[in-house]
Amino acid sequence: MGSASGQWRSAVPDTQYPIPCTRNSNRILCVSAPPKSAFELNFCQFRENPDICDPLTKRGPKTNRDMPTRIRLQRKGKKGKPYYHLVVADQRAPRDGKYIERIGAYDPNRNPALVEVDREKAMDWLQKGAQPSDTARAILSYTGVVFKNHLQNGVKKGAFDQAEADRRFDGWMSEKAQKVEAKRTGLVDGAEKAFKDRVEAERKKSEDRAATLIAKMNAQIAAPAVEAEATGEAPAVEADAPIAEAEAPAATEGEAPAEA
Repeated sequence: MGSASGQWRSAVPDTQYPIPCTRNSNRILCVSAPPKSAFELNFCQFRENPDICDPLTKRGPKTNRDMPTRIRLQRKGKKGKPYYHLVVADQRAPRDGKYIERIGAYDPNRNPALVEVDREKAMDWLQKGAQPSDTARAILSYTGVVFKNHLQNGVKKGAFDQAEADRRFDGWMSEKAQKVEAKRTGLVDGAEKAFKDRVEAERKKSEDRAATLIAKMNAQIAAPAVEAEATGEAPAVEADAPIAEAEAPAATEGEAPAEA
């Protein structure tokens, strides 16, 4: 079989597959059978003609995920308080680099979060095949762009007409608006209730503190009066003691002659 290094010869003369044949240790040695796998055949064809295919980088048919245009978020703001622009950009561009078009904004620092999307521009890019990132898809779904795109695809396929698509979308939007308004109202009511509870707790705490202070002041006022009363009673008892002693001998002298 083959002699020179790098030559391509067939181990079996009548085979239709070119078999690599070389004596170098860094290449495939000669084989005595046609390639059995598609990868091996692909490898042989590539070594013979590199323009046919590349076995290491060959991919299947292109899908929408292979589109270079992406809908994603671009970070803005300062450290700890970011907000984002919803942009259409080349997926090979840096996150905060050049973009094609800005179609919305997203601010998570508010409650509820601020979400602004130009539905017409977003729909146009989705129809062109631009693929959103996971977060951008969630934002577009929140604003109804994904659902509207789904309805438009149904109209294109003939599942229903444009009037039915508009009716479904309007119903979805009204329901979504009610949910958002209910959440906003709940947040406002919750904030008011929390404020009232905090004021009530502070008032009760102030009243308890005032009652404690008043009791302490009353105790301080009552202490000197008690001491004065105790001091006045002690001398009176001492003054009564000599009188009692003087009366005792007098009574003794008066009783003595009677006994005689």
